[in-house]
Amino acid sequence: MDPTGLRIVTPAGETVLPPDREHVVGRGRDCDVVLADGRVSRRHLRLEPGGDGWLARDISSNGIWVNGTRRVSVPLTGGEVRVHLGAANGPLVVLIPPPPA
Repeated sequence: MDPTGLRIVTPAGETVLPPDREHVVGRGRDCDVVLADGRVSRRHLRLEPGGDGWLARDISSNGIWVNGTRRVSVPLTGGEVRVHLGAANGPLVVLIPPPPA
């Protein structure tokens, strides 16, 4: 397991995304993480590695939700973040950033 990677847990399983590039979560077959759910856009969530850690950015029309609030982006620092896609009760994606260096 890559200690600098972003761990992502979805209804489809769990994986670790390396920090060498951006990754996309969505319904489209070309996404890095694919979720087969009608509430999920073809390209729904972009996960961006950066110098200050990872950032989750909404690139959909239906939104991302954290703690019942629609968000445009969410910094992934300081532990697990639970993101719902498409609606406040949409498919859950759990994002677990690496520990600080």
